[in-house]
Amino acid sequence: MMSFSKTPLQLAVAAASLGWASLGLAGAPSWNYAELSYVVDGKMPWVASGERVYLEGFGLEGAAALGEYAFVRAGVDNLTGRLAINPGEYVDVQAQDWSHFGVGGHYPVTVQGITTDLWAELSMDRVGFYGLSGNGFGYALGARTTINDRWETELWYRSASTDLDIDSNDSLDLNPKAWGVDVFYRMNDRVAISLGRYWGEQELEAEGESETGDLMVTQLGLRYLFDGNAASQGQDREIPTLSYNQIAFGYLVSGDVTLDVSNSSDDYDSEAGWLMKGRVSPWKHVFLAAENVDVGYDLSDAGETDNMILDNRLSVGMGAYLPILEGDVAASVYGQISHDQMTFMETGLRMEGTGYRLGVRGGLAIVDAELYYHRAHTTMNLGTTGYRLKPEVIGVELGVSPFDNGSAITLGYQSQMSDFSVEGSDSEVEIDSANWFLGLRQSF
Repeated sequence: MMSFSKTPLQLAVAAASLGWASLGLAGAPSWNYAELSYVVDGKMPWVASGERVYLEGFGLEGAAALGEYAFVRAGVDNLTGRLAINPGEYVDVQAQDWSHFGVGGHYPVTVQGITTDLWAELSMDRVGFYGLSGNGFGYALGARTTINDRWETELWYRSASTDLDIDSNDSLDLNPKAWGVDVFYRMNDRVAISLGRYWGEQELEAEGESETGDLMVTQLGLRYLFDGNAASQGQDREIPTLSYNQIAFGYLVSGDVTLDVSNSSDDYDSEAGWLMKGRVSPWKHVFLAAENVDVGYDLSDAGETDNMILDNRLSVGMGAYLPILEGDVAASVYGQISHDQMTFMETGLRMEGTGYRLGVRGGLAIVDAELYYHRAHTTMNLGTTGYRLKPEVIGVELGVSPFDNGSAITLGYQSQMSDFSVEGSDSEVEIDSANWFLGLRQSF
């Protein structure tokens, strides 16, 4: 006989238990994904003054499984700080850009139907701060827990040690650390939304003296799972010749830049840099894409550092593609509208605006190629004065896929021409760079 003597709290707990049980149990988390996140709240003290700086910015991350217990992952968090320079006047600057590319391993442990995937990762790291950037190495540890087929949590810790040669005698160490927690809600077999918070330390060390600033960031994320239900069902995925589901990483192997300032032209070498990008196609003929280009140049001959940022670019946007040829010979064209963020010169000024990209792709057997054109118009205001930075990019990428698993070795070339101007002034700065990237790409 049913009893109605239970309290409302007991009934609520019973109903919640039935709801959770109806969702079913889930296996280990997927390691084939791409993720875009946005900082909705953040703060840190500015290193030079201790003044509180409010943060915003984007984050990109992509991972691909290597067999059953290994993975490769690349990610970047671009934090922009709003810095007060005069009462009522603010400027957006590069607070911290932290990129990482690494290889790791994971091992799932299941207790009472709940799977926790323990993971560890070794990485190459690149850290940018106020227009400067350093390279080094790092590591990360974490645990991903799938409570059921809807909910997942992750605890993680990441640390890196990078250095930047200021001149022949002095160097600056940029050593960030961060630890955080993320909660994911899986809306369907492909898409998950997340809420995360992390805390971190930004340590700057030079000539035996160090200064540390603490930061706290809250962000919302959107994760796309490339394998969907195929991972749990053990299905093989058919990968199109010209897939619009892919993640890629490129390492700078060669390049140079020409700076035209006040009718004076100087040439410098590219010192170090990375390119990270990815696409996801949630619907036929529609895709979301993001690209982050981070290059430092050797301006030591001009009395500056040997790894200075001049015109880094982050682009995020939606596009559409149209297949022209399908089969042994494949071809497609695409167009994309983007939100663009530029990081300019040694002060790390941030400018934002809109842009577009047009491209054509082709593939034959194990070889594919892509040719694209990207243009953007970014601005910022300082008081009553407006500043403009307009990048124009022509790029080409060749890929070779020797294995029938979507993996490719790539060689990419980007020519970027950026014009900087000040409203009401005839003076302009032209930055013309040409860089080659050797990389890896995984299609799904």
